[in-house]
Amino acid sequence: SYDADSFAYDFALIELAAAAPLNECIGIACLPTEPPVVGQECFITGWGSLSSGGSLPSLLQEAAVTAFGNDECDGMYGGLIEDSMLCAQPRFLCTRLSAPHR
Repeated sequence: SYDADSFAYDFALIELAAAAPLNECIGIACLPTEPPVVGQECFITGWGSLSSGGSLPSLLQEAAVTAFGNDECDGMYGGLIEDSMLCAQPRFLCTRLSAPHR
């Protein structure tokens, strides 16, 4: 379950009352069955801060990121990275995000 101190399991799924119309902005997201391969492009979305200590956006943000190893990331964050987390670096930014993300 979610841990506000470590940010473990910092995600949410919502169930819509009715189907949303699929278009260029709305699509189906498949949940992964395995961790991403290091170097694989992934897309992230959220309402998290756009810079370290920055304010929170009012609109949902999206960014393309490149996955890198959680072991390497864990070393950079002093053992704070958990298996439920994705370590990634920004690739193409739709927002201003700082690297690496967890």
